[in-house]
Amino acid sequence: GFNDTRYGASFNFNQPLDRLTRAGIGAAYSHEHDFRSISVNGALSRDFNARNTTLSLVAIAPTRPRHVD
Repeated sequence: GFNDTRYGASFNFNQPLDRLTRAGIGAAYSHEHDFRSISVNGALSRDFNARNTTLSLVAIAPTRPRHVD
């Protein structure tokens, strides 16, 4: 049968820029028996409508996934 274990971790940091705006950065790592992936991200969020609505712009830059021998 098929048996595989995946390990992963992520880190995110968010900082308020003003009362309604936040910026964030982060990174993620994932590893399986034969596969590894690393990515970084950035985000900008703004609250509207008496803080009942949030608009976010997120960019993710994955590294090229690698097959591990």
